[in-house]
Amino acid sequence: MRNRLLCCVVSAFVTDSLAARNSVAWASSAVLFRPLRGGGARFASMTTKRDTRGEGMAGTLFQYKSQQVHLQAFESGPLHAERKLVVLGGLSDGMLPCPYVPELAHALVEDGWSTVQVNLRSSYMQWGFGSLSQDVEDLTALLDCLVEKRGATTLAVCGHSTGSQIIAHLMRTRPHDRVSHVILQGGVSDRESDDAEETRARSVALELAASISSSSLSGGQEMMPRDTTWAPVTAQRYMDLNAVAGADDYFSSDLSDAQLAERFGGFYSRTNVLIAYSADDEYVAKSVDKRKLLRRLCEAMQGGGSRDGVGPVVVPVLVPGGDHALYTHTSADFFVDAAAAFLNDRPVVAALE
Repeated sequence: MRNRLLCCVVSAFVTDSLAARNSVAWASSAVLFRPLRGGGARFASMTTKRDTRGEGMAGTLFQYKSQQVHLQAFESGPLHAERKLVVLGGLSDGMLPCPYVPELAHALVEDGWSTVQVNLRSSYMQWGFGSLSQDVEDLTALLDCLVEKRGATTLAVCGHSTGSQIIAHLMRTRPHDRVSHVILQGGVSDRESDDAEETRARSVALELAASISSSSLSGGQEMMPRDTTWAPVTAQRYMDLNAVAGADDYFSSDLSDAQLAERFGGFYSRTNVLIAYSADDEYVAKSVDKRKLLRRLCEAMQGGGSRDGVGPVVVPVLVPGGDHALYTHTSADFFVDAAAAFLNDRPVVAALE
């Protein structure tokens, strides 16, 4: 029974059960880590918000990994679809990571795409003792399952926030030959800040993490003190997220061109890429020039040159008025329109010149 594929049709009425996660017992009054960078409810009081996740999504729940750990995913849309989009959330996310997910799934149905949401070992509050490499291992298992057991011939992946880092790490270390399109939405730096006190506190915590990692029998897998941040986190994971050029450091604006090229070089040759950056992302330092960063990321993916209209493309989009998770209805519509056009190889009108 353990090796059988678990498959059942369900109607998932999933709400954001982590809306109050900033008040969990791990939270600290001395925040050494930005309090939330995922699909949380920071914008719940905005009158212009639209969040249809509470209305639910119908589809098929299935198990994609059964050795050592049991992991599940949820597929919505046309039965037996050959084109499948995998959606990945950020820190503390799982199913229904962002308000736009139901709308994006609905927009893709007409063109024959199904949408797959996934639980990783690092989902929800378990991100603090995971790693990008572990996430890539789980994601690869899902992609293989979709091809081998669920009839996929073409795959696309869409990452929100840290989900963008996971996908970038996949393309850098274990690119999958069936992935034709990649969307990076809200991929931002975990460490960049204009707040001097926040920067100082992070520096202190990084010194402690390095000390714990070097002195403990468990090495980097030893836990940081409870007041470090709002979730349990190992010393290594803290360094991965917060150290300059750490394992998770893909989108910091102060990385050199060479460092960006190391992380993204050759990306464009494997698949089409859409980079969607929110103009009003609350987790991006005000000093960051978003247009400039978008162009630098594109240049890194393109190896410093243009594609001349041949082969895979890199499409930069700056979402006007968009917050981190795209809670406002205008920004969500803007992104969904751009993503649907991109996935179906139509011109993305909103692309930066």
